[in-house]
Amino acid sequence: MKVEVPATTANIGPGFDVLGICLSLSNTYELVDGQAIRPTLADRAYRRYYEYIGKEVPNKHIHIVEARIPSSSGLGSSASLIVGGLVLANESEKHLDDLSLLMLAKELEGHADNVAPAIFGGLVLSADRSGQVLFKRYDLDPELYFVCFVPDYTLSTAEVRKVLPDTVSRREAIENVANTTMLTASLITKDYNELSHFFADNFHEPYRKRFIKHYDRLKSLASLDDVIGVYLSGAGPTMIALTQNPSVVIDYAHSRLNFAGTILSLTADNQGYEVK
Repeated sequence: MKVEVPATTANIGPGFDVLGICLSLSNTYELVDGQAIRPTLADRAYRRYYEYIGKEVPNKHIHIVEARIPSSSGLGSSASLIVGGLVLANESEKHLDDLSLLMLAKELEGHADNVAPAIFGGLVLSADRSGQVLFKRYDLDPELYFVCFVPDYTLSTAEVRKVLPDTVSRREAIENVANTTMLTASLITKDYNELSHFFADNFHEPYRKRFIKHYDRLKSLASLDDVIGVYLSGAGPTMIALTQNPSVVIDYAHSRLNFAGTILSLTADNQGYEVK
């Protein structure tokens, strides 16, 4: 038995710790006999599942069959590992529904913005209320492309979270609320005419951009007619350009930006994890 768990992109500009989107790139995991030589986050999730249901942990571990999601890049590699471990455990036991898996995944990850879309697919809005994750999910346009600029270095989410301020001004907070609301509505209704106005953020990008060597160069892609918006994916360092014409964006980046790294052209995955 195998499970494919997709990559995810979180925040989408102003939607800090709230918005997440499932992407068309996945890791494949399988359950095999014996203990892991080097346990991963997937193994930790597998063990946590059995602790939660009160059963002895089987003498098995999670084997990563294929790792397509770049690690420590802002594309939800840790969320994929966590969901992979939980789903494989649940496929053996059939004790929990996806909402319960989300609660366990959020406990392990610390927030739901990546794990929720990895489970449910599409665009997911999530909120933590007294320890319970409340969420709404929506299918996204299959012709909307996420051109991912994955650099040749990595960042620690925990480290770049430390630079964020505890407070922002009222004006900045209002702007983020407005941008998040308008961006979400535009994505759901597939109305991209004014979407470019709503990627500005005051909560995390201004403080994290100093860790992103290519930040200003890639932000300049927003000036292209074919680009809907550009944002830092999760904690970075990957940056994403939304477009309906990915070849134009990729050609421009190759010819003008001298980007050192990998460029991936992805779409939204409206399914989430898939058991094979």
